Parts: sequence; structure tokens; C-alpha cells
Amino acid sequence: MLFFVSFNNHIVSQNENVKAVFIYNFTKYISWPQSESSGDFIVGVLGSPAMESSLNALAAKKKVGTRDIKVLNFNSFDAIQNAIYFLLEMQKKPIPDALNKVSLLPVVVVTDSPGSIEKGSGINFVEVGGKQKFEITPSKITDKLRPKDSTFYRYS
Repeated sequence: MLFFVSFNNHIVSQNENVKAVFIYNFTKYISWPQSESSGDFIVGVLGSPAMESSLNALAAKKKVGTRDIKVLNFNSFDAIQNAIYFLLEMQKKPIPDALNKVSLLPVVVVTDSPGSIEKGSGINFVEVGGKQKFEITPSKITDKLRPKDSTFYRYS
């Protein structure tokens, strides 16, 4: 029994590591406004300590351009400013208020929950045929930010 729990945690960790790499790679395909191009690049996490850990490990080794990556854990949407935000189980949060708060900010909302695209997420992780994929709502990205490369949408 103890071995199974340990093995299961390893699978969760691997999944979160794959998603963290996806999130980092999203930054290569999206341009933030010039006014937001200095200081640390913020990746906010709401509801997923495992994702926060995976992103922190990646942030220790990577940069977004010349900017350091800073991973912040949020308990609410009150402190959201800009960059990328990962939300776990979007349907369990007060999403309409959250999306209204970020609607005019240079923010990409990334989720990991079925039906999140329909609720307003910009990018949502999905599993297809046992492989990690993502779905995109292009208008949720292009309304505020500029894709650097249109091939970004082909990867989803």
C-alpha cells in the first residue's frame, strides 16, 4: 500500500512537471505589452501546491527572455496583476468574478479542469489518448496580448 501511494505521487509529480514545461513554453509564443516587459515575470498559482512546486523548480533554471520567473501562490484573485495564472479545478472557484477582474489585464489564465474553456479560460490542459494536450480560446489571448507566432494555435 505504501508503495502504491508513493508511485501515485510520482505520477502526479510527473504530470505537473509536464504542465509546468507547457506553461513555460507558452511564454515563448505570446508577447506582453512593452509596459509589462521589465522586472520578474510572474506566474501565479491558485489551488495547486504540486504545480507551484514544479513551476518553482523550472523557474530556478529558466528565464522568460532576460526576466527571472517568480512563482506566486494566490489564495484569491485580489492580488492578480499580469502574466500567467494557473488555476486548478476552475469550476470550484468564483470564476466569473475572477475573469472579470483579469479581463482588461495582460493575463493568460491557464486551467486544468474540464469545461474551463467554456467558462472563459484562455488555455486549458486536457488529456487525449493518455497524452497531455491543451486547448486554447484564441480570443482570450489576442484580445489583450499578441501571439508571437501563429503556429502556437496548431500545438493545441
